[in-house]
Amino acid sequence: MFRIPGLYWHGFGVVGDENATMIYFANGLYEYDSPDEVRSPPDTVDIPG
Repeated sequence: MFRIPGLYWHGFGVVGDENATMIYFANGLYEYDSPDEVRSPPDTVDIPG
């Protein structure tokens, strides 16, 4: 799970025993000095229910 600026969280999980492929498109390069995302495990209490 990762947080997109604002109140949005995004993530996905694979159900089953076969591999999955995720294709992710971004609208800009990642800025290491000024990251715009926060990662958390899916069971964190930080994600609003």
